[in-house]
Amino acid sequence: DILRLWTALELPAVIVLEERHKFLGVEALCVLLKRLAFPNRLSDLSPTFGRSPGELSWIVSYLVGDLKDRYAEILKWDADRLTPQLLKQFCGAIHDTGSPLRSVFGFIDGTDRRILRPTHHQRKYYSGQKRQHCLKYQGVVSPDGIIIHLAGPFLASCPSWYVLILLRVVMAFDMLLAAFGPAHEPYQVYGDPAYLPGNGHLAGLWKLVHLSDAQQEFNSRNSAVRVSIEWAWEKPATLFAFLNYYRNLRVELSPVGLYYSIGILLTNAHTCLYGSQTGERFGLTPPTLEEYLKTE
Repeated sequence: DILRLWTALELPAVIVLEERHKFLGVEALCVLLKRLAFPNRLSDLSPTFGRSPGELSWIVSYLVGDLKDRYAEILKWDADRLTPQLLKQFCGAIHDTGSPLRSVFGFIDGTDRRILRPTHHQRKYYSGQKRQHCLKYQGVVSPDGIIIHLAGPFLASCPSWYVLILLRVVMAFDMLLAAFGPAHEPYQVYGDPAYLPGNGHLAGLWKLVHLSDAQQEFNSRNSAVRVSIEWAWEKPATLFAFLNYYRNLRVELSPVGLYYSIGILLTNAHTCLYGSQTGERFGLTPPTLEEYLKTE
């Protein structure tokens, strides 16, 4: 499967860095996967690959930058694959699993990823709510277990409502909504209580002081469905423990935001290869690896 992933990512047979170091494409992919799989020090990886820590650092930095440049559109929104017909299938799967809504095709959520305290401008990265330094990301998960949209990183000092506004800008929200469906019957994303439904394309819980029995049932049924989506957000940190070890995440010394973006890309690739708990819950099969990465 590593060879299949190497082919699907269209990595070259030999990678030559500016520093004149040469890596086999498969070797470089293995270095990246090993680096993300566990919070090893680069010196710990040297005996495995027969490379100096400096060489390993260069190839990891090169790969995360190259993959983000080539697959940024897939992480942002894969318009070719996410057709109205597929979104309608997602809506049906979510409704059949228990949601009273028939128009929800995905679930929007955010995550705070802790980082080491920066030496400079540390207040920008400090979250008073979490009481730690972190970067914020937001995304949309489809019921087949694929994270179909990722936005970020955002500074931790931004309040949630402001991050949502930035999210709409980053994902070209108006352009996306034009593909969702007619205004009188829009497709929707469903958010947790942190999100206030602001238009017809964002659904959420009833948040009133006194709820009717119907409103309480509506909230309960949607919450029971939405909890399955949390599995998709836990998967990157489970597969790639490096993303969860904040002492290695130094924004002034390494591309921390790129690490998480590529972690999401590789997590989606893993879902394509082996499926996911989320997809099993909703009875949906993810795309093949080649379909997801546009190599077939």
